[in-house]
Amino acid sequence: MKTIINDIWDKLLYAFSLFNSIKILSNPIWNFILKIGIVLFYFIILKFILKFIFGRRQVKKHKTVRTIDQCVSEEDLKFQMAQAEEEVLDAIQKNRQEIKNTLKRANNTIDVSWVDSCNKILRISNTLDNNLAYYRKRNLDKSKFQYYASLHFRSMIAADFVHNEYNKVDKSFREINHFIVDMKSRPEFRGNYKNQVHQQKDQIKYIRNFYLNRVHNMNHQTEILRDKIGSECGDRGRRWWIERTRHKN
Repeated sequence: MKTIINDIWDKLLYAFSLFNSIKILSNPIWNFILKIGIVLFYFIILKFILKFIFGRRQVKKHKTVRTIDQCVSEEDLKFQMAQAEEEVLDAIQKNRQEIKNTLKRANNTIDVSWVDSCNKILRISNTLDNNLAYYRKRNLDKSKFQYYASLHFRSMIAADFVHNEYNKVDKSFREINHFIVDMKSRPEFRGNYKNQVHQQKDQIKYIRNFYLNRVHNMNHQTEILRDKIGSECGDRGRRWWIERTRHKN
């Protein structure tokens, strides 16, 4: 420890003697002031560079990770899902382990997380989609601007989630199609198992189409709500609308 301290001290003395030996101006006082100014200038530049580097790292480290649960609000009106959708969801939940096993057999590297998350994703997006449709047909109340803005934001986030899930389901659908083709040349996949796989394929296909339609519908309806907020929620809504359409002008 003493060796390290002595080494640092020697380097400081050397730096001081080097600094003291530099002569820029003939007047010693002005020469000293100028050198101090140069040192401070470089110190400020170094501080700025370090702040920029570590500041960016800090932003990346604390970047907000959104979840589908953050798209829920107690102010949302509650809507039931259609019976046909409920039946498909029930079938997916009932047979989810079999669906996972089949997809893993088709491609053991495939992402099957959508099987567990589809119930939550569909129910939350169903609520948002129906709220968008509800307010689309009605005049907006200026006093509820904050809720409308929240609904718009949450719906866009949810649509992104649904689209990500669609990509997973679409991949699963393509893999199970390949698997069905492969089954034709493998005698062990016959009878009841073959029927189950075809049934799972139909369920996956339905979910895939449902996700895609919902993404398109939500994206369209969020644009309508955005424009209604701009035209029906006074100056505050107008400023909000301008901020969100600025890139289009």
